[in-house]
This record gives sequence, C-alpha cells and structure tokens, in this order.
Amino acid sequence: PELQDLLVDSYLTSKNFKGALELIEENRNYANKSTYQKVAFFRGMELFLEGDYAETVDVLDRAIKSDADAVFTARSRYWKGEASYLLNRFDEALVEYIRFQQSPVAARTGEFKDLDYNLGYSYFKLKDYNSAIPYFRSYKSGSIGNEKTQDAQVRLGDCYFVTSRYDSAIEAYNDYISGNGREKDYAAFQKAVSYGFMGRNSTKLAELNAFLTAYPASTLKDDVLFELGNSYIRENRDQEGLKAFADMVDSYPGSKLVPQALLRQGLVHYNANRNEDALSKFGSVVDKYPNSQEAIQAVNTAKLVYMDMGRVNEYAAWVRNLDFVEVSDAELDNATFESAEKQALEGRTAAAIKGYENYISEFPSGLHIVDVHFKLAQLQFSEGNQEKALNSFKYVADRGGSDYKEQALTRVCELLLAKEDYSTAMEYLIQLENSADITQNRTYARQNLMKAYYDQKNYEKTLEYADKVMNSPGIDDRIKSDAQIMIARSAMKTADEETAEEAYAKVQKIASGSLAAEALYFDAYFKQKRGALEESNIAVQKLAREYAIYKEWGGKGLIIMAQNFYALGDAFQATYILESVISNFTQFPEIESKAREELAEIKTKEAEKNASVNTGEN
Repeated sequence: PELQDLLVDSYLTSKNFKGALELIEENRNYANKSTYQKVAFFRGMELFLEGDYAETVDVLDRAIKSDADAVFTARSRYWKGEASYLLNRFDEALVEYIRFQQSPVAARTGEFKDLDYNLGYSYFKLKDYNSAIPYFRSYKSGSIGNEKTQDAQVRLGDCYFVTSRYDSAIEAYNDYISGNGREKDYAAFQKAVSYGFMGRNSTKLAELNAFLTAYPASTLKDDVLFELGNSYIRENRDQEGLKAFADMVDSYPGSKLVPQALLRQGLVHYNANRNEDALSKFGSVVDKYPNSQEAIQAVNTAKLVYMDMGRVNEYAAWVRNLDFVEVSDAELDNATFESAEKQALEGRTAAAIKGYENYISEFPSGLHIVDVHFKLAQLQFSEGNQEKALNSFKYVADRGGSDYKEQALTRVCELLLAKEDYSTAMEYLIQLENSADITQNRTYARQNLMKAYYDQKNYEKTLEYADKVMNSPGIDDRIKSDAQIMIARSAMKTADEETAEEAYAKVQKIASGSLAAEALYFDAYFKQKRGALEESNIAVQKLAREYAIYKEWGGKGLIIMAQNFYALGDAFQATYILESVISNFTQFPEIESKAREELAEIKTKEAEKNASVNTGEN
C-alpha cells in the first residue's frame, strides 16, 4: 500500500489524473477514498475540457459514489450536470443541478455563482418557462454585468414572451437593450413582436421601423421586413406592406421567408382584385419553391383566381406541367406520408424509415418530399447510418424555402467534417454562415471555416475568420482559445512573430489542455528569442510540471531549455537534458532528431574549445 501511495502521489504531482485513476481502480483494496474521489473529479474535469462529455459523466459518477468529501461530491454533481447539459440531456442536468443546490456546502464552491443561470437554462431547454423565470431573474439581479448576466436578461424576456406575459417581456427586453449585450437586435425584434401580440399594431410598426434604422446590418432584418409587411397589411396600408415584402425579397433572396412573402403579396393583390398581379406572384412561388407548402397554397389560390376570371382551362394546362402536383394522386400521397409519420411517432424506427423511403420512391416530387427527406435523415442519423443521413440532409440543405434548411445545413457540415471531406464541407459551411438565423450555428460555421482555411495554408482567410469568431456573441473561453491559437499559428507560418507572441499570450490566459501546453511552449520560445533565458527556463519548468501529459510540447520545451543552459555556459546541464530527451522521446522522431542535432553541435563546439586550450598550453 505504501508503494501504491507513492505511485499515486507521483501521478498527482505530474497531474496525470488518468494514470492515477487507472492505478487506483486496478487495486480494489485501495483504502484512501478521499484521494480516489479527488483523482476521479480532476480526471472528469480533464475529460470535460477535452469535450468528451459522455465519459465525463461516467467518471464524475464514480467521484459522487465515493462521497468522501462533501465539497468534491457537490462539485462533481455540478460538473456532471454541465456535461449532461452539453449532451442535450437536460432532464438529467436539471437533476444534478438541484442536487448540487441542496448540498449544504454548495455555497462554498466557485461553481455556486452560476447555479441559477444553469437552472434557468435547464428549465428553458425543457420548455418549463415558468420554472426558468425565477432563476434567470435571480441570476441577473445577483451577478455582475458580464455576458452571462446579459444573456439571462434576454432569456428572461423570452420566457415571458413564450408564456404570453408580453408586458413583462417588453420590460425585460428594454432592460437588455439599455445594456451593452450583443443581441440587442434580437431583443428589439422580440419587443416589437410582443407589441403586436398585445394588439398594439401601430406601436409594433414604429418599433420595426426604428429597428431598420438602429440595426441596418442585423441578420434578423429579413424577419423584420416580413413582420413589417404583415403589420402594414393588418392596418390596411397595402402599398406599404407590399413594398416591405418586396424589399425583403430583393435584399434577402436566400431567406426562408421569401416564399411566404411572395405568397402574401399574391393574396394582397387577389383581395384587391388585381388578378394578373396575383397570378404573377403565385407563379413565382411555384417556379422558385415547387415543393414547399407555400407552393401548394399558391396553386390552390390560383385556381380560385382562374375560376373568377373564367379561365379554368389555363389553370388545368398550368397544373399539368407542375411535377409536384399530381392531383389524382394527392390522396395517396398524403396517406403514404401519414402512414410513415405514424410509425415514427410510435417509435418503430425501422418501419418509419421504410415508410419514408417508400414515399420518396413513389412520390419523388410529392407534397411532403422535403419534410420526408429531413425526417428520414434524422432517423438514419440516430441509427448510425451516417452516409445515408448525409445524402438525405444534403437534399434538404440544397433546397431553399424550407424551415429545416438551417438544421440540415448544420448536420451536413458536421458529417462532412467527420469524414474529413473538407472541400465539400467548406461549400456548406459558407452557406451556413450566410444564412443561419441561430447565432451558435453561424459561430460553428466560422470556427470550422477558420480551421479549414488553415489546413489549406490560406493564412489570410484563417486570420479573417479568426477575427469573425472572436467577435461572435456569447462565445466561451474554449472557442476564444481556438481562434487565438489559429491567429498565433497563422502568424508563425507567415513569420509575423510579434502577432504570434501576442496571440499565444492571450491563449495562455484562457486555454486548457493541449492548447495551454502549446501556448506555454511558445512563451518559452519567445523569451529565448528576446534573450530572457532564465525566464524561458521557468516557462519550460511550468510546462513540464503542469502539462506533463502533453509529451510532444514537453519534449520541444526541453530542447529550448537545453539551448538556454548552453547559452548560459552550462554545457553539462545542456548535454544531460538532450541525452534525456533522446532516451525518453523516441515516439516523437522529429524531437529525437532535433535533440541529437543539438547535442552533436554542442559536442563539436566543446571539442573545439578543448583543442584551443591544449594548443595554448603547448
């Protein structure tokens, strides 16, 4: 047991929590439950920082079951909740947050300050908005004005909005707008819509028009113009409404709202007896978005127009040329779709997949074809059939005017990146960046475009997208460190070491894991370049002490330390370090080769010195 304690202590000193946990668990009789709990907790945190949330939950469960120290038990519950939340298991996350809240020692932990925020979000994700409200309210009133506080404010507004408490929603959105949050445009839009639901249409119009002036570059501008059009029509101001719809269609041709806007224009013309104008708009919907629900409504309304005009024969000729409307098969189309839907709702996945595939085979241009492809893709993805899911998601992503387009685009990007098809992925990432309504999806697209451009050695575009990522709202330190590391690496590739040093310094402040090790290595590198050799060695010592698990960076750092010692006149220490690297880093051929090269150079120089001394004596 004493030897095992020493081994565990050795692992803990080098922060090798994985090794420590394996050693303890291999010894069933290991008595120190407190040490085991701490090791399991810190190993869980390592896994969390690496993004392996499922394994995080498993390891933290072991820490919780150990229950040797109340503080570590509480903290383990909190981070298990965080990991469950990031796995989209919101009900499990909520359970852990509540158990953390109930712990008598919770208030003594650093995690406690964000508890209300996380509880609010868990209820929010579970659509229990009434339960979310007091937590968001408590968090914003008890926290400093950071990004999370601002986010809690706008989510509080959303909770009131969804539960039809529009006065409170408006108050919350106003509080947010008066601050310095990054989603002011979203809050302003929600505020305007809230006035509409309260029957205050004129105020809604004023707020929407004010939005266009205040946020000219907002990604919500298409939504605003669409709502503006609807509000003008509701006020019987048809021409202003038509103009708002036209502005939206012209300025945002890729928006999912375009088919609805064209259809609304057609309906306005039809109600005003401008039949030819109405038919023109309905025809545009059908031509540009042939498989959409708006196209179906356009065909049905156009039929009424043709009947009013006594031109039913023209309608018949037109409909016969529309491949997505097979009037004689419409009932069979719906029946086939509804049958597959029933299987899916009842959890019979294999039968649902077969039903959706039958629909596509029988109705390749059917009324529900986009819906079917998306739902089929989701089932294929859940069953682990990635290639089929990719093809189905692509079908949806490649068609405009669908409510599913953004979700499909995100999945296509995810699947293409997983199979390392970067060139194809970039096409879809660019689409996602340009069309995403959800901020996180746009940030995801930019983050991966940044990495893809770096892989292509296009460092100018890498830096451009790193800047975009850094300016994205609501990003965490992990994303910030990813962007800063891309800036640093690109700067090194383009010999801009001043920018690289600045970026690596920022990474060092916020990163963890391998990125922190990389930043610390370059800290040593730049200090060496400046001649601050003692400080450079201190950085290498910290790298070896705190990031021993990342051996490649540790090996590179030791070579810098050897160079420093030699420059400081300590050839013995330099030689010792290089020989140690050669012996212990054989799994990294480049590092071993560099160490041999440095060692040979030192020995040559020392031999020359000795020869010179001997010559002088003679």
